[in-house]
Amino acid sequence: MDSPFGSGVVSDAPFTLALRDNDALTCHQVVRSVPDKRLVCRGTWAGRDVYAKLFSGRHAVRHAKRDSEGVALLAEAGIATPALLHAGQAADGSCEVLIFAEIKDSRDAESLWPALDLDQRQSLAVALVREVARHHRADLMQTDLYLKNFLLQGETLYTLDGDGIRRSPRLFPTRAAWQNLALLLSKFDVLELNAWLPELMQAYISERG
Repeated sequence: MDSPFGSGVVSDAPFTLALRDNDALTCHQVVRSVPDKRLVCRGTWAGRDVYAKLFSGRHAVRHAKRDSEGVALLAEAGIATPALLHAGQAADGSCEVLIFAEIKDSRDAESLWPALDLDQRQSLAVALVREVARHHRADLMQTDLYLKNFLLQGETLYTLDGDGIRRSPRLFPTRAAWQNLALLLSKFDVLELNAWLPELMQAYISERG
């Protein structure tokens, strides 16, 4: 089967990918596929349920490195994010591989949002604003600010996508933080946002200290 990820990776699950340390990743479900760039799958590795990102193409090494570095920045700041369990290459060199712990009984905020009532959406919006405030307090920014990049497990929010994590700019960091917050707020319905805005701003300011 022809594959956009080289000879070792096919985009149809299930498949098993040999890794360079004589281990293997078994992909049971493809979650997302960006041809010639990235494939995200749910699977098993070393007896654990995991999510894996497979990077291909000319910038694979750079993208994998940026993702793993972003995860490290979040972890160092004490911000909840799925643990990075393994970073390496496919045995045939076809792709870079990052393997993350699966967060059980969780859903991303984007898929959860439509099923919530108005009060529940407001509570989640406050939690998301507080999470972004924690990023900013640690001098970090999630530049890919979509609700799907936040995972909710009970009362705990996890930040996903280390590739989008950057250090706050040295020039005009306060302005950049407000712009970053505004990007998050733009994801909410405008009428709901108008009603929630005082509480959301108070939550942000309180979390920033």
